[in-house]
Amino acid sequence: MTGEDVTSQARYPDPQTSELPTSPVTITAIRYRKKSRHPLGVCAVELDGEPWAELDPEIVVSEGLKKGALLSATRLREVALADETLRARRAAASRCALRRRSHAELSRYLRGRGFGSAAAEHALAQLAESGTVDDLEVARRHLRKRTREGGYGRRKIQEEMRRLGLEPSVIERAFCEDRGGDDPDIEACAKLAVKRAGRYRPLDDPHNLRKFIAFLCRRGFAQSVAERAICDLGNGIGGGDEEKTHSP
Repeated sequence: MTGEDVTSQARYPDPQTSELPTSPVTITAIRYRKKSRHPLGVCAVELDGEPWAELDPEIVVSEGLKKGALLSATRLREVALADETLRARRAAASRCALRRRSHAELSRYLRGRGFGSAAAEHALAQLAESGTVDDLEVARRHLRKRTREGGYGRRKIQEEMRRLGLEPSVIERAFCEDRGGDDPDIEACAKLAVKRAGRYRPLDDPHNLRKFIAFLCRRGFAQSVAERAICDLGNGIGGGDEEKTHSP
């Protein structure tokens, strides 16, 4: 059996979890291998004649690895972390192909893919520096999407943003940037009330009225805004007493 055959059958341990040598070791071989899961292939690295890791070719070049190089345990950890960070960055960037993702979403995704916390954080920091990961932009886009769709109040949108892992300060900033002269909830609630009023007629029926107000509140509108929208339909509903009478 040739040396190439031996290498192709060798099992390369995970450089992040395998035990590292206590004394410096020498790179005795770097062999390029094609793999179906890695379109660019991998470089199988051997230390003192033993399999160590399959690294991305970019890491082999950027880290200056070559046959005969002497590496300490610290240097091996640095190389292993650089390789895992590169793979984590690519995985996270691919995850953002269809829509932007928050830092928290991507962090959970990378953990689920088995990446270590250090590599995941390094990868997300690099993506944040390039603008690929931007929590404020995620908040802006979600707000614009919901505003364009209509029928969602501030509270409901904030709840959705929190589920995306966005920080309260980021959510508040997005709303502050979007806020015009009037409360956008008033217009949005009025439009939704007009659209759904037919399901709750007659609106002078207390039971229907309570259900209508409860529906609008579930969409994230304050009760006072919901009552104002129903009142504006021209049914004479509203006023101070109704707010207490129809509390959900």
